[in-house]
Amino acid sequence: SGKPLSALVGGLFSRKTRVSPVAFCQLEEGSLVGMHVTSKGGHDLNLAISRMMSSLAKHLSTKSVKGPTLHVSIHACRLQVGSGSESEGSPLRIDIELPGTIATSMTLDPSTSQARTLLVILEASGRGWGLTCSHSSAIEFMLRLSSQACFVHDLQKYIDIQPDFFYCEGGAGRKVLGSGSYGEVSLGRMRSGSQALVAMKTAKLDAQLERSRQEAYFLQQSQGHPSVIQFYGSFLWPEKQGDKTYWQPVIALAYHSYGDLFDHIYRLGPLDWQSALTKTKHLFKALLHIHDRGVFHRDVKPENLLLTNNGTLVLTDFGSAVSTHDKEGMAAGPFTVPYASPEMLHRTCTDASGDLFGAGVSLFFVLSRTTPFWAKSQQEMVRKVLECKVLWSTEKLDKVSPACKGLLKGLITADAKDRLSAQGALLVLSGALQSCPAAAATAAATATAAAAASKELKGAPSSKKTRDFEALLPGERCPERSKPLSLQLRAMPLSEAV
Repeated sequence: SGKPLSALVGGLFSRKTRVSPVAFCQLEEGSLVGMHVTSKGGHDLNLAISRMMSSLAKHLSTKSVKGPTLHVSIHACRLQVGSGSESEGSPLRIDIELPGTIATSMTLDPSTSQARTLLVILEASGRGWGLTCSHSSAIEFMLRLSSQACFVHDLQKYIDIQPDFFYCEGGAGRKVLGSGSYGEVSLGRMRSGSQALVAMKTAKLDAQLERSRQEAYFLQQSQGHPSVIQFYGSFLWPEKQGDKTYWQPVIALAYHSYGDLFDHIYRLGPLDWQSALTKTKHLFKALLHIHDRGVFHRDVKPENLLLTNNGTLVLTDFGSAVSTHDKEGMAAGPFTVPYASPEMLHRTCTDASGDLFGAGVSLFFVLSRTTPFWAKSQQEMVRKVLECKVLWSTEKLDKVSPACKGLLKGLITADAKDRLSAQGALLVLSGALQSCPAAAATAAATATAAAAASKELKGAPSSKKTRDFEALLPGERCPERSKPLSLQLRAMPLSEAV
């Protein structure tokens, strides 16, 4: 009706919000209601507005709506309604960018035999859309929205958060897999489809919604490779703290019960160089995949490499990821010492080669159970990374082949221009795995040639890059799990680094 509304949402606060009708059209098996929402206040009220929209859309959808039938489809993170062509009988086309949107649903007319479900999608701009559909297809449709980085309300409709009762201490609560500054990771199970176990990454408060939106977006963009963690969807979960209810963003990922590479090496010790290269080849293939899609991970380290049941590696935790097209974003954000490259510490990144530096340090860790820049303090580690002076003659690397050392030297470099690309690293690894002591000179020559080819490939179009190469494994660190930092360092020459 366009009149001011006031609503109390989740016991948090009350705000006046104006909702104006935009469009009314009939959909196959339902209808479409368009609204524009504006809020009087400087706060982000997306979660509150979506609830108010649900109430208003429910009222509007009960009215008789007449119009042409519109086709609805989800493709490449976009929800498309209508064809936009009058010749096809559609007077309008609605194009919704799903990443970062919020969606909720409710059942209409539950007492009737033909119950419908109302789906409400709210864009960050404040524009909202209500779609009604048959009750039988609503769950599947909402899961499809969540897999496109749209945050869907009412997590427990889609995921059982207590899937294995006996896992929980005292027989109650959630199975917590890990925790950190971002929040915690707990165990769940999908209620539909394959009913797979999932790791639910939950942020501490709804104030972290924007960061979770970014992570969900880059996870979705990176899908399609077996060495990248599988992304099931993004949800919102009501968490009560005292008399208040907070909406926590939750990201559902594939669950791998064998832990991460750091714990594996810490418990069992370093690997021989052949096993290390064979295992970590999946890391370089994953980096090649995400870099081709314009994703800079920025936190490649053994803690973010999970082991599958067949011993391969899976890259996870895209909480620090940024687009390679976002120049300002690449020069900011958190990082983990000693896996962050010198240009990341200087805030002067121009491409995603910092991921290869992290992969090199990780490989060093796998081979020696320590890192080349370990120190007792973070500031001392930062200084060592900026100097990038590695003691290659250490006893822990005595049994590593020259070609494998050549790979490490091509990854752990002070200058990003001298660093191997993911494709170049795969070439060197292929040569290293095929080499033998009697052919060390040949292997070293292969590594040199591959490094030169890598520099050319960095500027080559993605369509010209070949990908059928054998690959390699990660590096090393000290017996203490690393933590992401956000040190404020000014850009400065290496000679001035403290």
